[in-house]
Amino acid sequence: MKSISFLLTFFTLIAMRQECFATNNPCQLIALEKVQELFPVVEKMEKKNYGVNQICNYINKQEIPVITVSTGSDNISPRTMMSNLGDGYVVQDMPSLGDEAAMALTLPEPKLGIAGDLVVELCIRKGDTYLLLAPSGVEIEKSGSLFTSFLSLARAMLQSIH
Repeated sequence: MKSISFLLTFFTLIAMRQECFATNNPCQLIALEKVQELFPVVEKMEKKNYGVNQICNYINKQEIPVITVSTGSDNISPRTMMSNLGDGYVVQDMPSLGDEAAMALTLPEPKLGIAGDLVVELCIRKGDTYLLLAPSGVEIEKSGSLFTSFLSLARAMLQSIH
């Protein structure tokens, strides 16, 4: 009888965890039209699952992801997560976002044609959930109107995380 009770508790906890992630489906954090207002090259979105983590690719007409957004649960801090990207990046804290946030920026590498101060990833933790935004099909400098739009997108998505 104890094993049946344990199994019921175990499956209830799994269902609750999956429900938590379902409410933080990155493709449901913001309407596609809102993303398109900020980034007009986005044509559609596509959701993918990787274990308990979910990814939403916002894709252009050439089927290339412009921005990739993922949500998940992890005890690692955003600063540590961004630092784990390795050499070639500088990590900047973003104190005005969520409970904790950090952003990885490129270091300039002229020989490889890499400009400095381009956003690689932005990781925000809110409660037990993290939100990771990675521009891949668009170059976003750490200042300017595109960067402001990128932060607006992140803030709008944060409002939908439970």
